[in-house]
Amino acid sequence: MLFRSLLATHQDFLRLDGITTLSDAQAESFSRQGQFLWLEDVIGSDDPPNKWPTHRRGSLDLNGVVSLTDRQAELLAKHEGPLSLDGVTSLSDHALEVLVARKGYLSLKSLVLASEHQADLLFRHDGDLWVSPAVLTDAQAEEAARHEGDLLLWSKSLTTLTDAQAEALARRNGDLCLLGVVALTDAQAEALGRHRGRSLDLGVLETLTPPRPLS
Repeated sequence: MLFRSLLATHQDFLRLDGITTLSDAQAESFSRQGQFLWLEDVIGSDDPPNKWPTHRRGSLDLNGVVSLTDRQAELLAKHEGPLSLDGVTSLSDHALEVLVARKGYLSLKSLVLASEHQADLLFRHDGDLWVSPAVLTDAQAEEAARHEGDLLLWSKSLTTLTDAQAEALARRNGDLCLLGVVALTDAQAEALGRHRGRSLDLGVLETLTPPRPLS
């Protein structure tokens, strides 16, 4: 009762990091919470998918959830605000397709792409996208170049780029953040310097070749 009363009256930022499971009544209360809901440690629930918190307009973070069924992805895709599913490590093609079909911010930091087809699906997303690929192939960089929206690629293992990847990513029109890349060659730096977007973030870059002296 206390839990339900808290959610019934609170309309702004609400952080409940210690919640690990949800009852039907709690999930229903979450779905009515108006602005920002952060459930960092939700790792699973026995609730049926129709009680999952969907149809919300505020930010929805379910970063403790590690897996989604196709049905659960379909329900969460109805969420109209920013959506973070940073604990999810794998998705079926169908689940990924319905999630990226929604517009707006989408964060899938732990997702491991199972195929080039999934990379193609992922970068079709119409909105800002935050992903952390352990490996970025040249073909995936080409898909990323066609992504509409801001793109944040953050991965501790993605520390360098190939020339082809730098050329492809530079063709993006949206903002580009490469938090993980620590070194660039002259050719890669020159390519990224032609980036078409408003913002280019290389916040952890450690090695940058000095400019050539003017002749």
